[in-house]
Amino acid sequence: MKREQRQPYLDLINMMPGGYGLCHFCRYAEWSGCSCCDADLDCKHGLAGDWKFPEPDNVWQGGDCWGFRPSETLQEIGVAVSIMLAGYNAHKSFSQGEYIAIKPSINDAKEGLVGVFV
Repeated sequence: MKREQRQPYLDLINMMPGGYGLCHFCRYAEWSGCSCCDADLDCKHGLAGDWKFPEPDNVWQGGDCWGFRPSETLQEIGVAVSIMLAGYNAHKSFSQGEYIAIKPSINDAKEGLVGVFV
C-alpha cells in the first residue's frame, strides 16, 4: 500500500493510548501467546524476509510498513480509538461483529491497562 493510502491509518492508530501500530490492524500479522500483554507478533507477508520490512518490534513505536494491508476499515479502527480515549478497553466481539467497550477492572487501572485493545 502506498504511503498516501497508509497515512489515514497511521494518523488514527497513533491516537490510541498505549502505542499501537499498523501491524495491529494488518491482515498479515500473526499473534501468538495467551494474552494481549504477553503476545508476540510475526509478520506472515510473503515478501517480509526479502524486502526489508520493519521489525515487528517497531509496532509499538508507530512503525510504518509498505506491506500493510488493513484487516479492518478506518471506521472500525475509529470506533476502537474512541472507546479507548473514553477510558475503556476496546474488545472485538466476534458474537456481535464489532468493537465493544469493556470497563477496566480496578487492578487493570492500577497497572495502567486502561485503553487496551484486546
